[in-house]
Amino acid sequence: MLLVVAIVLVAGEVGAHVLSRTFSDVRHRQQIPEIAEQIREAPSPRVLFLGNSLTRRGISLDAFQDQLRRRGAALGGAWKVCPDDTTLRHWHYTIEKHFLERQPPVSPEYVVITFVGDSLTDQAAQRTRRLALNVQGVRQVVEVLRHDVKCLDEAAYFLASHCLKALAYQPEIKDGILRRLVPYYRSETRRLNQRHQAYLARVSSQKEAEGGTPAYTYQELQRFMQTLRTSGAHGVFCLMPLPDEQSLDPRLVETIESAGMTFVDFRDLAVHTKGHYPDGYHMDAVAADMYSRAVAEPVLEWMTMQSLEADCSRD
Repeated sequence: MLLVVAIVLVAGEVGAHVLSRTFSDVRHRQQIPEIAEQIREAPSPRVLFLGNSLTRRGISLDAFQDQLRRRGAALGGAWKVCPDDTTLRHWHYTIEKHFLERQPPVSPEYVVITFVGDSLTDQAAQRTRRLALNVQGVRQVVEVLRHDVKCLDEAAYFLASHCLKALAYQPEIKDGILRRLVPYYRSETRRLNQRHQAYLARVSSQKEAEGGTPAYTYQELQRFMQTLRTSGAHGVFCLMPLPDEQSLDPRLVETIESAGMTFVDFRDLAVHTKGHYPDGYHMDAVAADMYSRAVAEPVLEWMTMQSLEADCSRD
């Protein structure tokens, strides 16, 4: 009996490894070390975009770089690192492992974080399975167990997901099977997700109107910005436009700007990107072009400021 169980587990693990090679998110995470090497070899200034699927679809590197060229700015290159369904906690581990722990460390001059909602708060959803997929090495595993998991069950789930791909990729495998077996599964899932996002937006607006704005904290954000400062990178935090209204916690802006980083509120851009969210959440190519060109402006402003400071110091 135990032999049968072992065979089933091994077969499931092998199957998960084979299937996971077809997942776009897996392929992207496997490319991150190569992206780090490209940044290392590129001339300054270099820009790294950090985010999730919103960044992957919402940032056009071609449009961003073209806008800078039109404004007469020279750029060594721009890259995106955007593992799916991740928040600030995941991005911190990613940039630490793949960029700052390399020898010698890889540090782009500008790190642009594009986000929505509560992604930068300590209260953002834990996403333990995603942590398991995006951390590497014993040090980071220990760091997660010390600071990010809140109970023994969660710790066990994290370790199991980190070690067993059959568990880590179970939702993606299930989704792939259902897409093939259930008619209209993808379109109906998209419709339900849109309704859920609209419901969350209404609840958030209602709580805000009733004076029930959540008391968000930003210790993880402060730690992340300290990491950027230590590496010599300047952080540019861009609140992305969405079809639905978003609230903005003034403490978030204060936290970012008091650390000497840049915050830009792009919610008003939603007037121009309206109708360009095919699934009600992610941008299409038209909206991505507009947003990426808008993001180029604060990056250009900071590049110009640093260039002037460098000229003054030489004089």
